[in-house]
Amino acid sequence: MKKKTTIALLLLCIASLSLVAAFPESSYLIRLTVRNNTQQNVYVKMEAPSTFYYLTIKPARTSTFTIKPKVYKTTLWGCGTKQTIRQLSVKTNYRIIFPICNARPRASEGNVLRVRYPTVK
Repeated sequence: MKKKTTIALLLLCIASLSLVAAFPESSYLIRLTVRNNTQQNVYVKMEAPSTFYYLTIKPARTSTFTIKPKVYKTTLWGCGTKQTIRQLSVKTNYRIIFPICNARPRASEGNVLRVRYPTVK
């Protein structure tokens, strides 16, 4: 009886691994961290085929979300501005940083998107 149970469990494990390999995109989720350094709510809208996220982050907070790894059309609202990114490829854990309103732009690093505001004249 123990031998049959062991074989059944082994076959079940092999079948589940085969399903994960066949559908890798839907088999895991990634972490999206959004840091809001402004004094007002900021918003992130992410659209992909069959996937849609609309996120609200409160002032001076960092929020973490779990999303599917995909290429998204992303729209960001903060400090009275709107920024659209046509193809934001989010394949691993990712961070979006909203700096203090009218802050000077800084360079972005890998897997980090720093929102840039138009220069004030």
